[in-house]
Amino acid sequence: MARRDPGSRWNFRNWHLFKRYLYLNYRYFYVFGRWVQMRFSPEGRLFLVLTGVTGALGADTNASVTYQAFSILALMMLSSFFLNLFRRRKIMVRRILPPMASAGAELIFPVEVRIRSRRPVEGVFIAEYGPDPRPSFEEFVHIREPGEENRNWVDRMYAYYRWKWLLERKRQLRSDNSRRFTLFGDRVNNLQMKLTPLKRGFLELKDAVIGLPDPLGLTFALHFIREPQKILVLPEQIPMNHYEFPGSSSPETGILAQGSSGGAEEEFINLRDYRPGDALKQIHWNSSARARKLIVREYQTSSRARCGIILDVHAPVARAFDFEKLVTVAASLAGTGQRAGVDLDFLFVGDEAYCFSSGPGRGEMDQLMEILATVQYASDDNWPSLVRVVQENTESLQGATFLTMTWDEERKSMARYLRLQGVPFQVFVMNDGR
Repeated sequence: MARRDPGSRWNFRNWHLFKRYLYLNYRYFYVFGRWVQMRFSPEGRLFLVLTGVTGALGADTNASVTYQAFSILALMMLSSFFLNLFRRRKIMVRRILPPMASAGAELIFPVEVRIRSRRPVEGVFIAEYGPDPRPSFEEFVHIREPGEENRNWVDRMYAYYRWKWLLERKRQLRSDNSRRFTLFGDRVNNLQMKLTPLKRGFLELKDAVIGLPDPLGLTFALHFIREPQKILVLPEQIPMNHYEFPGSSSPETGILAQGSSGGAEEEFINLRDYRPGDALKQIHWNSSARARKLIVREYQTSSRARCGIILDVHAPVARAFDFEKLVTVAASLAGTGQRAGVDLDFLFVGDEAYCFSSGPGRGEMDQLMEILATVQYASDDNWPSLVRVVQENTESLQGATFLTMTWDEERKSMARYLRLQGVPFQVFVMNDGR
């Protein structure tokens, strides 16, 4: 029986401890950086840097000018902190959120703020910081930044750029805290707040942060107002104006495909005299009363193609961020189908097999977007369930678009099945970017 080299075990343990040391340092420095950003104004951060520089250069008390500058700056910073101890106010905040937002689009919504103060408070900021974007230790160790192998060995060892990349990928919102407001204590202050949701799904807003400046304008007294609310963030859509769903149009005529499986719409054209055989429900009674003869509505019936979007939600944990791009493509295709007058069947397997249809008399497009906003990737491959859903709905499809993260033999068998069934299809495979 082969024995494991104790030296390799020791090296692995020390490498693991080094990674954890880096991870803890990055976590704590992130908290410190955010605290500095919230607590100090831009002028206060400048004064803080100057205090540190003059403190380092003024260690020699013989350098009287530098030492005096350090003393003045340190006194101003300490005074600012001391004055903020007496800036406590009773504040109430009420957000008026819309029912939903879109990822990547700026959201502007009203906020009602009440403050107990005898005098107006100027230079106040209000911000939302949302959920903690710091990745877990497992994500930091196992998920690599795209192109990380091209960095030098120092960057790969310390993984600082990986940490920054993970922070950006997990950040759920970007809040603008640069705007300054004036709050009056004798009224309800109606403010306009801006934030940008960055990820689809339910965005939880827990604490509204209000900063009250000190008289010197260097630091803020922070008030965290507990006001939990949720808003549904729809997936981002990219323009796909020239995309044509497989099977949605006839190559010869360029009109919508005809077929019993597609949906049907009736478009009003004009009014005309009654003809034998016209349905009674088409009679326009008001016009008939005025003309003293039967007048009927004339409609033009057009068939709508029914196409399927097959979303393979299987993705390894290391490619969780790439799955978000796949959902963006699915949402963009759904929006394109709506504009092109194509009815859609959206097929995927999450916790269970699922089929959602949009079109006249079926589910609304807003409901489809809500489903796309909350769909999650599955690390366990439930491929047989997806195959069963597709087989059960193949007869109603005139075309299909297949979205997947991998292209193995099982996924190729799906393409062969659609081809044998005579269903036109296209396949989108999300590359891992490496």
